[in-house]
Amino acid sequence: MTHTQNAIKSVYYLIALILLNTGQAMGESTSPDNAPVKFGFTKSMFVDLNAADTRAAVKSYAMLLASNNDLTISDSPGILDGAEAVQESFAKGTADIISLTTIEFLALPEGATHPRIICASMGGTFTEQYVLLVHKDSGIQSISDLKNRRLLIYSSLRGSISPLWLDVLLATNGSPEPAKFFSNITPVSKPTRTVLPVFFHQADACIVTQNGYNVICELNPQVMRDLKIIATSPPIIPSVTCFRAGIPPLYVERILNAVVDAQHTVSGRQVLTIFQCDRINELNKNQISTVRELLATQARLRGDANPADSALQQPSNPSKTP
Repeated sequence: MTHTQNAIKSVYYLIALILLNTGQAMGESTSPDNAPVKFGFTKSMFVDLNAADTRAAVKSYAMLLASNNDLTISDSPGILDGAEAVQESFAKGTADIISLTTIEFLALPEGATHPRIICASMGGTFTEQYVLLVHKDSGIQSISDLKNRRLLIYSSLRGSISPLWLDVLLATNGSPEPAKFFSNITPVSKPTRTVLPVFFHQADACIVTQNGYNVICELNPQVMRDLKIIATSPPIIPSVTCFRAGIPPLYVERILNAVVDAQHTVSGRQVLTIFQCDRINELNKNQISTVRELLATQARLRGDANPADSALQQPSNPSKTP
């Protein structure tokens, strides 16, 4: 059973546990002073999960936050399809808090969200860095040498900004967008299946998170010996959680307290594994400036390029094998 499958199993256990311990089912009638806090996620947050597992994760996290925090939480609107759906849901008041990729967050209009945001961290840091790897024996020295070559790209929530970074990297070099530059781009669901084909000369290059690459090298030092990094991204925050602009301040405080409390419990840590993180903390909006700068550079160099275009979109069905 995979790590993700184990995490999913813990989610179903968690649902039963919280129901038994709190007796608080979502959807129960509440007074106006205790209206349910409505939260959801964009589907980009669940690259590796199917619809049923996604719904289970959302419901269990809502129930976890509700328990022992004087909150009534609804898992509505649930899963939203991109920034436009988030904007509409905030405008209509059908959502109070949404987790989404940083690109989606930055696509929201000014004034649509509350000033305070929160973010998940992994290994003690909010950020990820991406590395572009090739084999040392390939003769490839720079990204220019990858014209018409085969690229594997790690497709995950933590890797969700890598297509944007890749496009900016190519545009800065005067090259066309990724879909026209590479002969083939294959999304892959695990770091090992992204890196090892390059190691075995089955692919020309790959993009993976620096953390993922470090783990692989620790387990197999020969990978570090035989591969080389030809480009490294700046530190990037892949996703955030934001509130609608008009949410009552008391709700914001309660939710922030609930998030902090939940991550210190065994059940909370189990649920956080679903979202590929180990902690959740409040974030300063200035900390996502790197992604904002990448988008600005892309717009300047590509004109009307859109990060939601097929060349940049994080694939929803990553390949399980290279």
